[in-house]
Amino acid sequence: MAIQGLEQAVENLSRISKTAVPGAAAMAINRVASSAISQSASQVARETKVRRKLVKERARLKRATVKNPQARIKVNRGDLPVIKPG
Repeated sequence: MAIQGLEQAVENLSRISKTAVPGAAAMAINRVASSAISQSASQVARETKVRRKLVKERARLKRATVKNPQARIKVNRGDLPVIKPG
């Protein structure tokens, strides 16, 4: 009594793991990076007594991809204007 389509099922599962796992990892990395930006912006705003939105606008996120599973957070640490135009 042989199971029909067993080889096909095993092949399908291995194909899923080659594409889905790296994609899920990239999504998780991006989620962690976004939450890190939010939490650090809140903390900096609290310590410096500046609006959180103003601090958060100065952070940039280069998102992780399947090919490059690294997220980069760049922060403009230059002088903050006293009066923000616009």
